[in-house]
Amino acid sequence: MHRRGIEGIRQRFVEEGFEATLEGKERGHRQRSIQGEAEARLIALVCGPVPEGIRTLDAEGQAGNP
Repeated sequence: MHRRGIEGIRQRFVEEGFEATLEGKERGHRQRSIQGEAEARLIALVCGPVPEGIRTLDAEGQAGNP
């Protein structure tokens, strides 16, 4: 992230508070694709453990052990 982006986040926190900063600014007129429980399930899936039998890449792009 660039310095200007971090400065903008800091400024939003000072002017609008924690919740507004955490939620982010509104973008356009389009609603979010997923909300609520579906969003929570997606986050849990992405942040959870890797399913057995799936290969991952390490920081150098080398295949890890399944």
